[in-house]
Amino acid sequence: MSGQVGQTQAPDGPGAQPVHLVTDGPRSPHLPPHAPRVATVPSERTIMKKAGTILIASVLATLIASAAFAGTPREERREARQHARIVQGRRNGQLTRPEAMRLRAGQRRIHRAERRADRDGFVARAERRRIERMQDRQRARIYRLKHNARHSV
Repeated sequence: MSGQVGQTQAPDGPGAQPVHLVTDGPRSPHLPPHAPRVATVPSERTIMKKAGTILIASVLATLIASAAFAGTPREERREARQHARIVQGRRNGQLTRPEAMRLRAGQRRIHRAERRADRDGFVARAERRRIERMQDRQRARIYRLKHNARHSV
């Protein structure tokens, strides 16, 4: 004896086929042994969970992609080294407070230029060259101010 068709569920949208719910009973000889006994329709909650998971995954992928374009590792290392030189110069007295403040302002300008260049997700060769020149000038300023005759007390 085959499984009994209990009820037919109405289709949800245009072109949807009715789903026949199979009640418990002996298996149909026409179904493979691993076939489910009950045809199920995903609930609204299941659909919302999947949609939420997809949304979260896409947001994470976007964040990871934007972090990858934040700047080249070379620029980041150079910026970090220059910042460390400013901090070290202030600590050992080679830089006065106003000199260190001016140098930090220069570092912020470079950082803003990097963010502006990366705003479209791609840093063009001319933009990268301009940022490198800014960093070159900043390096020279740091050297000049660290090696002048002024010292903080």
